[in-house]
Amino acid sequence: MKLPWANNTMKKGKTIVKYFKSHQVPSAILKRYQNSNYDKKISLKLPLNQLAIELTITELSRNQTIRIDDDVKSIVLNDEFWKDVDNLLKVLNELVIGISIFESDTPCLSKVVDWYYNQLESSVLFRQCSNYLIQILNYKEKNGVFVNKLAWETAGKVDPITWWCGNFSYSAPELTQVAKKVLSIPTSSAASERNWSAFAYIHDKKRNWLRADCVLKLVYIFNRENIDGRSIDEIQTPDENVESDYEDECSSNESEEESFNDNETDDSDISS
Repeated sequence: MKLPWANNTMKKGKTIVKYFKSHQVPSAILKRYQNSNYDKKISLKLPLNQLAIELTITELSRNQTIRIDDDVKSIVLNDEFWKDVDNLLKVLNELVIGISIFESDTPCLSKVVDWYYNQLESSVLFRQCSNYLIQILNYKEKNGVFVNKLAWETAGKVDPITWWCGNFSYSAPELTQVAKKVLSIPTSSAASERNWSAFAYIHDKKRNWLRADCVLKLVYIFNRENIDGRSIDEIQTPDENVESDYEDECSSNESEEESFNDNETDDSDISS
């Protein structure tokens, strides 16, 4: 629904619904045309109201005592708007069918591929999502903007994301964005695990007073300084040799202190 044509169609439809709900006379005229054409009242959310809405707007346009919004009039009397509504409903209906298949009690991954390629050949999707879908087909067949021989000669020799952005960021922007997202997915969570370990090492129980921005800066510095491949466990766990060296140093200091005390005692004896 974020596609421009779908979003604009939805906004125009909401404009029509709000107009009839906020004006009593147009709403009464619409109900009269609904009863005469459909023998019942139909929700404004349904596109079946096209004929009744068009007749209502036409009657209101001839009535000089009732003012009608120009935006509503231009939308209702525009045939392209109703074509967009029909096409949008067809696309959404296919999506609902696909979702119902994928969320069934016996889902099968192969059905996703089958459903996707069946919809890829749909004329409705070609008309309304032509930019993205045609780019996919041209990419598979190396047609259109993908005829660039130099680009295909460098394929596999440079980083894939760099290849897409450097060759097709302007000529195939929609497909390039999809490629960037797909190619940015890591093969494992090892990098994330290392980052979480760094956070646990920096933001421990004794330093839980650190602000979030400060923690981010410290983790960044920590990761930059520890790029030699050592793990957090290796950094956190003290080396046994270090402990033994520390103990040796302490014992040597004690022995030096004892010898110093002995020297003081000897000096006192000599002076006496």
